[in-house]
Amino acid sequence: MNKNIFSLKGKVIVVTGASGLLGREHCDAIASCGGTPILLDLNQSVLNVQIEQIKKRYDIDARGYTVNITDEGEIEKNCQKTAGQPNP
Repeated sequence: MNKNIFSLKGKVIVVTGASGLLGREHCDAIASCGGTPILLDLNQSVLNVQIEQIKKRYDIDARGYTVNITDEGEIEKNCQKTAGQPNP
């Protein structure tokens, strides 16, 4: 695959359900194309392991946050938290 066509370099992409079967694949695809995945899921310890794997494999500064996306208040707090951080 020609990764230049699918380059995500300089892009930050939020993935909900990041530790699930499809979420993991999406995060890997984003990182493999140079993007920075922001992982959202319910279990921080699982996210931490996944983030370390992404960092080692792709040398990408991935981040992860515990968020219940069915709770609007949690979503708003997360948006404020992530928007206030510099791009990796």
